[in-house]
Amino acid sequence: MNQTHYDLLKSGVDKFNQWRKRNISVQVDLTGSDFSGMDLDEVNFSGALLHNSLFTKTSLIGADFAQANVSGCDFTGADCSLAIFTGAVGSNSKFINTNLRKAKMILGHFNDSDFTGANLSNSDFREARMDGAIVEEAKTSGASFHGVDINLVRTGNQKLKGAKFTPGFGKKEKSQYAKNIFTFVNMTIFFIFAVLSIVTFNKVKQTYGDPGRIISSYMNYSIGNHFMANGKIKDAVKYYNLAIKAKPDEAIYYYRLAQAYDELGDDKKFEENYQQFLSLKPDKKKIDEIEALIQDRKKKSARK
Repeated sequence: MNQTHYDLLKSGVDKFNQWRKRNISVQVDLTGSDFSGMDLDEVNFSGALLHNSLFTKTSLIGADFAQANVSGCDFTGADCSLAIFTGAVGSNSKFINTNLRKAKMILGHFNDSDFTGANLSNSDFREARMDGAIVEEAKTSGASFHGVDINLVRTGNQKLKGAKFTPGFGKKEKSQYAKNIFTFVNMTIFFIFAVLSIVTFNKVKQTYGDPGRIISSYMNYSIGNHFMANGKIKDAVKYYNLAIKAKPDEAIYYYRLAQAYDELGDDKKFEENYQQFLSLKPDKKKIDEIEALIQDRKKKSARK
């Protein structure tokens, strides 16, 4: 956990959210924090590292957990109505008696998570992974499970009353006619989507570069941040270098790589990446931060 990030949050949600808007490239690390009973309505936790944190009886109405790591978290009794968990990693988490009314869980990974007694009314689990998840005694009226393989969800004797499913998806028996219609519709949609995707891809590529490389670089950068937060510096170096290989003009990547080499005590590679970082003309705040690291390193060297 980054104590500075935690102290910022403790000073108030509005102040924390404003800070995040000004520091969009900073990886928020609140791993293992205890937020039990706090009022965190509409907090911006998007992309944050929150695994193994406690949110028991926390008010999180409208909170943004998009693409955040909430695996192993405990949301027992929390109010997460209208919250956004799109693309979040929430495996082995507890949502026992949690209010998830109208929550967006689209494309989330909730394998082996426990939703016992949760209010899932009108929530959206489209295309989510829920292998081994427990959904018993839950309110599911109006909930969307389109694209979720319900055969892999542990529902006990519950029928998920009022929930919506993809026709025939996850069922053991399907009529051939319905299956053919379903296949035809999906193939038609796929063809249209493919044509539109090619056109869009070419436009984006001309403007910003290859989207595949951009996504790859960001994913490797995020993995590198995860290893840095957990003290696995050599692994972080590996993934930062992969991010740079995919997108070599991103200053923040060299900034984080320089930090990693500083942790390893490799002065030469620290300086190389620092100079590359400067050559890409980053904002002054990042320069000040890394200059502080250099001064601290020089003081330590002088004492040896």
